[in-house]
Amino acid sequence: MHAARVQYVIEKKYASASLTIDAVAHLIGISTQHVCRVLKRERGLTFADLLRDVRLREARRLLCESSCSMKEIAFRVGFRHPSQFTRAFSSECGVSPSEYRARQAFGDVHHEQAM
Repeated sequence: MHAARVQYVIEKKYASASLTIDAVAHLIGISTQHVCRVLKRERGLTFADLLRDVRLREARRLLCESSCSMKEIAFRVGFRHPSQFTRAFSSECGVSPSEYRARQAFGDVHHEQAM
């Protein structure tokens, strides 16, 4: 139950670069230690992992559906520095954000030609 509430708050506030486990715990009314325990037990994730996953999921969406710059996407999804975004994205997805966008665009063009 608490893990779902934590996820809900993260889903709503992920764009804030200042979102912390302390802030989320305070909003939900539980301790930071309890946030850590329930996320690990119920989701198998740390708070940082869950926050990063939500931010990167939104970044992938923006890369596919918008023409925003990498810098703008980084800030829109809550990263403080574009380089931090690029490192996290590359580590998680195996390619840079620009390469991801290019591959998605190529895939869309290729798919449309096949139709």
